[in-house]
Amino acid sequence: MTAPHTERTESAEREPSVYSACCAENSIVASRPTRLVRDSSPRRRFAATGFTLIELLVVIAIIGVLAGLTLGVAHYAREKAKRSRASAEIAAMENALEGFKNDNGYYPQGNGLADSSTNIYSSVVVGPKTYMTFRVNQLRPATSGTGTNIVDPFGIPYFYRSPGETNTVSFDLWSGGPDKTPNTADDITNWKQN
Repeated sequence: MTAPHTERTESAEREPSVYSACCAENSIVASRPTRLVRDSSPRRRFAATGFTLIELLVVIAIIGVLAGLTLGVAHYAREKAKRSRASAEIAAMENALEGFKNDNGYYPQGNGLADSSTNIYSSVVVGPKTYMTFRVNQLRPATSGTGTNIVDPFGIPYFYRSPGETNTVSFDLWSGGPDKTPNTADDITNWKQN
């Protein structure tokens, strides 16, 4: 039994010396190829094919950045749409008030305070002739308890002054704008602002 073992040892000792001499010239360290052993357990296979934590965090960060950009753009678009709608509503009310003046010879009175749009509503909608109609979401009871305010897209009543301070011949009509405060830089008006 020891004889076959010694023969293998002798042949194994001879082969590496020849191989080592060949590889020594190229200064490469020889190693035997390792055989991959497959593990058939489902846990091992899942670990080998899954994503790393870093990859998942990068993907989540990219999704977060894209969501932030999308929400920012959507907010800007909504605000711009509200400003455009307020400008269109002011232009429509101007036309209705001009029609009222053509029929009656004067503009309705307005003091420019919070409930001043009730005068527009009572003149162009409730009077003997209807010059304009409003949707339900554009109307709100006046804070004084009498009358109906016309509400801008930002949720506050329009402001109306006749005779106007800026438009002295006609009237001033404006929205408080996104900050919901009248007489500030972001107001939407029926006159040119500097």
